[in-house]
Amino acid sequence: MLGKTWIWALATGAAATALAASCGGDDKESPATTTTTTTTTSQTGGGGAGAQGGIGGTGGTGGTASSGGAAGGGATGGGGAGGGGPVCAPVPADACSQCELDKCKDAYCTCWDNPACIVLAACVKKCDPKDQPCMQACWTASKDGIADGAMVWDCAGTMCAQACPGYTPLTACDKCLFKSCSDQMVACMANADCIKLLVCRKNCLDVACQNKCSADNPGGKDDANALTVCATAKCGKDEDCGGPK
Repeated sequence: MLGKTWIWALATGAAATALAASCGGDDKESPATTTTTTTTTSQTGGGGAGAQGGIGGTGGTGGTASSGGAAGGGATGGGGAGGGGPVCAPVPADACSQCELDKCKDAYCTCWDNPACIVLAACVKKCDPKDQPCMQACWTASKDGIADGAMVWDCAGTMCAQACPGYTPLTACDKCLFKSCSDQMVACMANADCIKLLVCRKNCLDVACQNKCSADNPGGKDDANALTVCATAKCGKDEDCGGPK
């Protein structure tokens, strides 16, 4: 539903680099931690509610018993038809969006049903994937759509590679972060200073450098440290997240 969209663009450009660093470094005076390489995520629309099942028909009245005969029982009402699945449509109506709907329906329709995800998709679609300030403005303005958009990007990168060129599946670390550290991941992505701080830390070889990154981007320190702590605790065993090889 989002064509060349987004967090999708997280997968390309500075955002991906930033998330790649999500498991690295904090402000404590300890050895620099291994950073992660992550790509970011994706676009989409969420689905509307499925149609409600029909109500069963009313049973007929039993016939009156004749002499010696038993009265006929009334017919049992038929069960209502089950409601349909999420109702959503490809927007725009292009090959990528259609493939996302066909092969990533759950993720696509979840985004479709999330107003913030739809707004985010429309916003990033206007950005060049390499235009980090443009992308960042979209993430910040539609924070609540980031996680759902990421799931669409991941599925499209896996199932729609030909129809959605440039989309790539999320790494195991990305998936763990969105699953186990979703609040922290989203908060950091919506905070431009957090992204800048993580990108800065990624290039550090010592604690002094990491501390300077924090000093230069004070507005991102809390969100970056929160993401790092969660990533280390819940995703640190994954090699992609800086775990042992």
